Amino acid sequence: MTSSFDLMLNRLRADLVAGRVIRILDTPRDQRPDAIAGVAVLRDELPVRMSWRTVSESHLTELREGA
Repeated sequence: MTSSFDLMLNRLRADLVAGRVIRILDTPRDQRPDAIAGVAVLRDELPVRMSWRTVSESHLTELREGA
């Protein structure tokens, strides 16, 4: 039986090999720990470059954007 982590790891690997950008925010909240752990594992296996971006939110104007 394949665990949810193994499924996530295989999906992330396929996305990276295909040249796609992975964004943790695009992953459902309940799956993010597996996604973060999967990226950590894949950093040892593939030439992965990571970057962080701060998200800015305004509840008055209802805007959400990367800063």
